[in-house]
Formats: sequence, structure tokens, C-alpha cells
Amino acid sequence: MCQISVVVPVYNVEKYIERCIRSILEQTFSDMEVIIVNDGSQDSSIDIIHNAFQDRRIKIVNKENAGLPQARRTGFENSTGRYIVFVDADDWIENNMLQVLYEKIVSSQADIVCCGVLFDDDEGTCMGRWKTEEETAYDTASAIRNLHSSRGVYQFMWNKLFRREVISVGDFPTGHFVGEDYCTLIPIIEKAANIIQIPENTYHYVQHGSNMTKAGFGPSFVQAYEHYNHLRKYLIKRYDNC
Repeated sequence: MCQISVVVPVYNVEKYIERCIRSILEQTFSDMEVIIVNDGSQDSSIDIIHNAFQDRRIKIVNKENAGLPQARRTGFENSTGRYIVFVDADDWIENNMLQVLYEKIVSSQADIVCCGVLFDDDEGTCMGRWKTEEETAYDTASAIRNLHSSRGVYQFMWNKLFRREVISVGDFPTGHFVGEDYCTLIPIIEKAANIIQIPENTYHYVQHGSNMTKAGFGPSFVQAYEHYNHLRKYLIKRYDNC
């Protein structure tokens, strides 16, 4: 067992994958494993990993393509860490991200710790950032409120360190659709009593033409609507005073 499992789903990201994995392996925090889930990738992404890295902390799990949430689920099921981080394969992280999140989650005994996010373009230029000015603690209801107003926590799976016990395999929806992070995150937050947002910006979210949200209207948006509408009805009933 290690302290942190970093789960990286991989699907046709040959342009970005080496930078992503290198940013993880070069962390100041070393007691980790890197679970790379090959989600039926058809390009050279996995070959790049094999050729560029010989690190005992890397574990590659192969599966048929079934969408990002199910790839994350596979990574979670194959992980051993006390804490879980999800990193998208076209993004990258600052070399102190795991150390900062780990120290905070241990010292505060939180269930989830969230960092700030830097939005980069495909050339590496920072286009914006989401962060709080100071450290903020939330309970479940206030975390859900602030997630929806984008004032903290945020709707992403990948700017967070999770205590293993707040994640269940049933939290990961099936299918390929826009906004899968939000649909995965809500049931996880509902199992978390103590969520902390720290102001440090340590996650780089790379915006490019291959992002699903940039791909234009299609079946993924229809499926997203169905998921969102179901969650909307539930949240209004459950948190009508939020």
C-alpha cells in the first residue's frame, strides 16, 4: 500500500502524455503509484509511456474503450493508495501538487482537499485561473453550493485529493458524454463531511480542440442532459435550502 494513487486514463493523447506523466513522476512527494488506464487507445500513447519511462511506480491497465468515467473506475479498482488523485492525460501538474494536498489532508483530517486551477491553451499560455483567496472549509451542503456557483471546490475530478473511503465504484457513470466530472463528483461529495479548498494553483487544465466540450453538439450532449436532469431533480429535493 502507498499513500497516494494517481489515476491517469489514456485515450489517444500522444501529443500530451509524456508531459503529463513526467509532471507526476517529478513530484516532490514520492510515496505514490501511477495507475495508467489504457482505455482502448489507438495511437502511440502507450508506446510513448513504455519508451520514455522505466519507473517501478507505474502500472498500466488495459481495457476496452468505455469512456472516461469507467476508465477512472478501473484505475480506482486497481489502486492501493490511502488517497486518490485523478489526472487527465492531456493536462499536467506542478511538482509540488501532491505534497501540498497530502500535507493538508493529513493535518486537517479532511475527506477531500481541492487546489486552484490554471487554464492553459495548447501553446502553454495561461488564459485564466480559478482559485480562492484564502483556505476555506466546507461541509457537504456548502461544498455543493459553492461548486455550482464556481466559488470553490469546482466541478472537476482532477484538482482534488480524495480520501479513499469517500469513493465507491458506483460513483462512476457509464458512457461518453460532456460533464462526466460533475456527475461523478456529486455522489462523492455527499459522502464527504469535511472538504477544504486551498488557494494554491497547482493543476494545469489544457484547453485544446480535442476536448469533448469543444467538439460541438452531438449524442454526448444528449446523454449529458439526461444525467444532468436526473441530478437536478435529486439536488433540488435533497438541498432545497442551498
